[in-house]
Order: sequence, then structure tokens, then C-alpha cells
Amino acid sequence: MTKTIKIIFSLIIIIFFSTIIVLSTTGIKTNKFNSFISQKIKQNNDKIEIELQSIYFKLDIKEVSLFLETESPKIYYKNNLVPSSKIRVYLDFLSIIKSEGKIKKVILNLNQFSVDQLKTISQTFKPSNFQSFIKNKLIKGKINSEVELYLDINNSLDNFIARGTVLDLNVEISKDLKFKETSFNFIADQTDLLLKNFSGKSELFSIEEGDLKADLSSEIKIETNFTSDIKINREIKKIQKLFPHLNFIKNFSNIRARINNSLKLNFDKTYKLNNFDYKNNGKIINANFDLESLNFDYFLNKKLNNLSIFDSDIKTNLNPKQKLVSLTGKYSLNKDRKLNFDISQSI
Repeated sequence: MTKTIKIIFSLIIIIFFSTIIVLSTTGIKTNKFNSFISQKIKQNNDKIEIELQSIYFKLDIKEVSLFLETESPKIYYKNNLVPSSKIRVYLDFLSIIKSEGKIKKVILNLNQFSVDQLKTISQTFKPSNFQSFIKNKLIKGKINSEVELYLDINNSLDNFIARGTVLDLNVEISKDLKFKETSFNFIADQTDLLLKNFSGKSELFSIEEGDLKADLSSEIKIETNFTSDIKINREIKKIQKLFPHLNFIKNFSNIRARINNSLKLNFDKTYKLNNFDYKNNGKIINANFDLESLNFDYFLNKKLNNLSIFDSDIKTNLNPKQKLVSLTGKYSLNKDRKLNFDISQSI
């Protein structure tokens, strides 16, 4: 009798672990939930249409939860196809037994899609200025993403988490400032946005090692840190357009610098800038100013034609209460011998 019990117990263990292995890998094919999932998702989201293929009943070991999975689903948002490779639907199976049928969470794996496709499906995004930014400022790029959708008891969207990667993005900040080859990792929900490993190039400078955090819960708060590698060679007209209030910009001949930047911005609910704080520190490797147009003499009545700065440390602190720039390093006049300088100036 004892031997029989051992055999039965062993069979139960084998069947149990075999079932776990099957559910956590290939899953069990079923067609019983196709229409159920489509109807439940569409129930309070009438802009969405879903066509599902074969569905597999599987086990998520990490979450100790059963879910339904299908590959290559056809998902339409406002009649626009959303490129997707896989969809997972986590069900409250107790509610199914009670004939209520509640979806707890949907995980959508998106195929790599383009900025043009994002523009098409963003027509109802809010706020409207975010929609306008996508439509008018994003030029090209590729996006890989996974989106987790959390539904409430009425199967309406309660929250979401989106994470992924943006590659080869071209974006127009203004008419005279465009970034290309931009890439970053992101994670976002209804109240927060986080960008990591941000990098991009413009004609005047490139950005490396960037991160950005945005709090969108009530008032909008943005914090960003990044390193800028500046290489400017006689882009004078463009610089003047970008910084019209800085008169000395017109005298730039060239500048080479590497700067660490920290920026905080606070906006109210109408997106009006309430407060800002900008700090930087870094190194000006070299910079040259053409000063012939100023027409003034210096020591011994020699005309001043050129000012050069070398190997100089720069620190800046700009906010509504103070605007301070500090420079320490070496300079030369008319390409003569190098001299030391130390300047702190409010601007």
C-alpha cells in the first residue's frame, strides 16, 4: 500500500511539474477566448479593433499568474494598424468562473514602427500641444516599445506603463536648431516620463550621456542632465538667431568646448514657464573672437583684432534671481603670448 501511495504521489509530482513546464514555455493552445478578449477590450474602448489568431494559455512564473498570449495580432486604433508582434492578456480567472470576465492587464509588444506611423495614431493624443509636437517637430525615427495597459473593473484604461527605445530620430527644436541621429531609452506612465542614455547631434553641438525626468501629474516639472560637446566654426548667422540677446555672439570665430549641464523647468497647467534653474561646468578648450569691427586700441595704441581663450574652466548659474558666469584660464590678444585670467560676471 505504501509503495502504491509513493507511485501515485510521484505521478502527481511529475504531472504537476510537466504542466508547469508546458505552461511556462509553449503553452496550451485554445480558441475559446478569441472573441471574449476582443469584446472585453472593445467594450469601453470603441476606437480599438482587435483580430486575434491562435491563443495559447500560459503561465508567468515571475508573477505567478496565468495569461493568454497570441502572436502577430492585428490591432487597429481609429482604423489605423498598430504594428504589433505579440499580445499578452492577464485575466482574473475567478471572475471568469463567476461569468464576469475581468481583464487585469494587457501587455502589448510593438514591432519597430516609424515616426510616420506614430503621427498617424497620435491624432487623439492629449494634451493637444503634445500631439502638435509629434506632428510638426518629429521628422523621422524608429521606435521599439512594450506597453502594459492596466484596466479597471469596467475594462476601461486605468493606467499604463510604456518602455522602449528610440533610434535614429530627427527632431526640429526650432527653425535653426535640428537634432539628428538621436537615440534614448524611455519609460513612461500617466504622470511620469523618464529618458535615459540620451544622445543626439546638431550642426552646432552634440549631446551625450543625457537623462531627463518629467513629472506630469499636476504642474509640469522637468529635470535634465547632459553633456554637450560644442564645435562651432563660423556659424555666426545661425548662432545669432538662436541667441539674439547676446550681442557678443556676433564676434565668435570658433569655439571648442565640453560642458556638463543641469536644467530644471517648472510649468503651470497652461504650460507657462513658472521657474527655471540652469547650471553648467566644463572646459573651453579654445575659443576665438574677431574684434576688428570694434575699432578700439589697447596697450601702446595697438589695435585689438583678436581675442583667444585656451584651456579655461567655465561655470554658469542662471535662474530668475541670479545670472552668473565664471571663467578661469588662459587668454591671448592678437595671438600674442598666453596670460592667466579669472573673471566672474553677472549678465
